[in-house]
Amino acid sequence: MLRGNKFQPTNGVKVSLLFTVIGLFFYLLLANESELSEKAPDLLFSPGAFIVTIAIFNIIGFSILKVNDYWNRKISTFHKGRSRIGWNLFLIAMVLLVLHFVIYILIRWFIGIEPIQGIQGKGLRFIFATWIMEMLIVGLLLTDLSTRHLLSLYKEKEELREVANMAQYRALQKQLNPHFLFNSLNTLVSEIQYDPNNAILFTRKLSDVYRYVLQQEDKQFVSLQEELDFLSAYVFLHQVRLGNCLYIEKCLPDNLQSIKLPPLTLQLLIENVLKHNYMDEESPMTVVISTVSDGAALSVSNAFRPKQDVRPSGKGLRNLSERYRLLCDKEIEIQSSEQNFTVIIPLIYE
Repeated sequence: MLRGNKFQPTNGVKVSLLFTVIGLFFYLLLANESELSEKAPDLLFSPGAFIVTIAIFNIIGFSILKVNDYWNRKISTFHKGRSRIGWNLFLIAMVLLVLHFVIYILIRWFIGIEPIQGIQGKGLRFIFATWIMEMLIVGLLLTDLSTRHLLSLYKEKEELREVANMAQYRALQKQLNPHFLFNSLNTLVSEIQYDPNNAILFTRKLSDVYRYVLQQEDKQFVSLQEELDFLSAYVFLHQVRLGNCLYIEKCLPDNLQSIKLPPLTLQLLIENVLKHNYMDEESPMTVVISTVSDGAALSVSNAFRPKQDVRPSGKGLRNLSERYRLLCDKEIEIQSSEQNFTVIIPLIYE
């Protein structure tokens, strides 16, 4: 395979054969030039003349490809429109035409025939016949190289974009609330003192939460069932810390394993509810999780009770929106009213 117009040995052999065919065609036409064959038949029909002709056309051919490769890499032909490719081919065609004239004149001069007198009639037909033959082969070859070069650039661009997207996604994935760990440890200390049995359960749930977080580091999607299992442990920790003031109501289909979404999506949404809404045991908050749009999306909805001392930053939802954009090029939808706040996130099915 060619990459950036660089030849592998196999491709070099194939290209050499193409230019050898051009040299052979030139030699046969030259041998049929009556004036040349009559003037120097021994020289013209010698193995040395044949080998030199083939060598010259291979040197010319590979030199043209090297120049074309340099043009592509240094002047960025393919980033400046198709007209640059056309000009590239045109310049190569003119150079080849001039070279054919020069070679023909040098051959006549070497044999001892007046060079200028030969550039007319049959001489012109000879030059243009070999030039057209060469341009057909070189044009097809350069077009193929140009296409491969363009595809190579496109592939490299997509690979770089994917690497950048994954790096950005992992950075976004790690933007979890660091206060959660400190609050959980403080709660654990209190539970150890006042309710050792509950402290054991709390420790297990905390372990489950952080084990899940670590396991999802390199994952792009997880099943909805895994997210819900994680969410149960996550909500339990908050219930121990804040009291029974947060409940999750699920209205979901049975085939949860086939439904995918980015990891820690539900955690982020629940954290957003806890951060921005007032709740206590007398006025608990219920978060309803259900599918909408015939199962194409997931709705996470809660009553809107904004805290007076918390100004919404939107950072968490921007995080989630960026993750969806990077992973599946989809958008989340936010619906807000005086009574309810709802986030609708797309679902992915296997």
